[in-house]
Amino acid sequence: MLIMGSTFVFVGAILSVVGFMASRWVTATAKLPATGVAGQATITGLTQTGVYVNRNPQVAMDLMVNVPGRAPYPVQHREFVPMIVLGRLTNGAPLSVKVDPANPQRLAVDWSRG
Repeated sequence: MLIMGSTFVFVGAILSVVGFMASRWVTATAKLPATGVAGQATITGLTQTGVYVNRNPQVAMDLMVNVPGRAPYPVQHREFVPMIVLGRLTNGAPLSVKVDPANPQRLAVDWSRG
């Protein structure tokens, strides 16, 4: 009984830490479109990941990001892409992005802009 109780406490603690970390990541990602620095990214490579959410595929993109006051730099980014814009994703295509000022490797694509 003691072993079983200890196991439940241990697993509960691990799941609490994972939930807390996931919550922080989701919150930071949700704030990025409002607080990020506007920039432009050019697609330099695309790969399907095979993962879908609500029939929207996740795509791994190699991007060359341009933001004001900084030299262009490469970023590898994975994002779920709305099916309606999937046809626009080709090498050399521009994307409007918002970049995290604290971590330039984190960005969000603004799919509403062409």
